[in-house]
Amino acid sequence: MSPRGPATKAQLSTVQLGTGLAAAGGIVVLVSFLRVAEYWAGYRVSNLSFLAWILLGLTLVALIFWVRYTSARLTRPAFFIFAAILILCSVLDLAGVWELTATRVYPTASVAVGGVFLALTTLRPTREMVWVSAILSIGFIAVFIAQGAQAPSTSAPELLMAVFALVPLGIGIVVVGTYRNMLTQALDRVLLLSTVEDPAYGVSLRAKQELSALDLEVEELFDAVAAGSEPLPLSPERARRAGELATELRAHLIAGRVNTWLAHAINESDVLRGRITVEDPEGLAGLMDPGQRDGLLSAIWLLSVTDGDTTPQGTLEFSREGIGPRSDSLRITLTFTGMTRLNIEPATWPGLDRVGRYGVTSTATGVKIMLRSALR
Repeated sequence: MSPRGPATKAQLSTVQLGTGLAAAGGIVVLVSFLRVAEYWAGYRVSNLSFLAWILLGLTLVALIFWVRYTSARLTRPAFFIFAAILILCSVLDLAGVWELTATRVYPTASVAVGGVFLALTTLRPTREMVWVSAILSIGFIAVFIAQGAQAPSTSAPELLMAVFALVPLGIGIVVVGTYRNMLTQALDRVLLLSTVEDPAYGVSLRAKQELSALDLEVEELFDAVAAGSEPLPLSPERARRAGELATELRAHLIAGRVNTWLAHAINESDVLRGRITVEDPEGLAGLMDPGQRDGLLSAIWLLSVTDGDTTPQGTLEFSREGIGPRSDSLRITLTFTGMTRLNIEPATWPGLDRVGRYGVTSTATGVKIMLRSALR
């Protein structure tokens, strides 16, 4: 499975959420603007807050044009620039409010900045949005503590404004992050199960791409020799490259004879790669039929994906059951550390049933599942 960048993920996994979150962010900005208009009518807007709103308005116009021009793609450098300007708007507004504590004037542009960040949540990775929301939260907390100490009666309204600015942003970040994670796992599951019908032995998807590139380069070399544009004997540099091509082709062919469909499926899965280790020196996984493959992949995928903070690590050991090379049953030992039997999803058991008979035992560090499967 080819890796996807943050921009691609944002476009692929959250495009349906973008409109709703942008509308919610627009409402936050509009309410904040109506509040500052009320302050303006009473001559209670400081110069710093006025400057913050001017800068915020210019930034919003530039941001809208940028997003439309780039087809809703906000690169990391552009995001950092816009985020820095928005944070500056918040700092100016909070500093302006600080001067007017006694007049009961509360942050407005800073709240609107929270709405703008809410609208941008689907365009950037979750970790970046968490950082900017944390910076915005620190500003609100500092003003809340400082002004609350000077005028305790203003604490409740200031807390309400902070909640209005930060809570929708936090909810948006959590929703988008959860949705992206769910969709990524679902795509990984689909791609993983697509290997059920693959040949028992062969090369992986990445290796096929590399083989195609090698084959093209070898063909171009042969064509050049046949056409006479590449004289024989080959030059030292071309001969060295031809030897490298032959070595790489042999390596791929040898790997194709050793690695089974299961090894390729795990290596190409973003969820299972690095979590599951396969010990199958005889390539016995290649003897499993499609139904058994589907059940085994479903089981190990569910065992590897947890909702908690732990990251289970698993090992699959394959061996023949019985004596002799023609024994008609297969033993699979699944050992998972970092989890308990209570953490196993109920949907795991039907997958194991499709593989064969099984037994589950608890260990000091995790669980062990012993599978006995009939060979085809």
